[in-house]
Amino acid sequence: MIAAAEERLAGDARRAQELAALAAEAVERLDPGLYGRILIADLAAHAWSTVGEALRRRGHHAAAEAALAVAAARLAAGSAEPLEEARLLERTAALAADRGRPRAASALLRRVAALRASVGERGKGGEGGEAGEVGEAGGPRGPGAPRRPAGRGARVAAPGRA
Repeated sequence: MIAAAEERLAGDARRAQELAALAAEAVERLDPGLYGRILIADLAAHAWSTVGEALRRRGHHAAAEAALAVAAARLAAGSAEPLEEARLLERTAALAADRGRPRAASALLRRVAALRASVGERGKGGEGGEAGEVGEAGGPRGPGAPRRPAGRGARVAAPGRA
């Protein structure tokens, strides 16, 4: 369900939001004794991150910030997979750019580049450009980065504080 939401982000953010919210609800109901707390936290982080991105794309910035904050909290309780942290930081950067904070967006994208480099993903900038660059309209630019599942020990700043 999370993958289906991710696929719909570009074309139908409303539907992506609905699917990701359903996925987040379903994941939160999983039995930790059966699936493990870390896996559940990882899946929840990805689902909430997708909810936040869909809300951002729909222009609901306050709700997107809240969803991304939930994603950050779940990520901190998960496996600390650096690429999941990078995905969340990219989305937080996009929100900062949409809110007219290009410096904060650029700082977050530099962190994305460092995370990707730490796992050997070179040349993968934020959604839309080389990491650390923000376009004239304030949005991140460059080649899109692949999406992968979750991580522990996340250092994701709250969207309003980056």
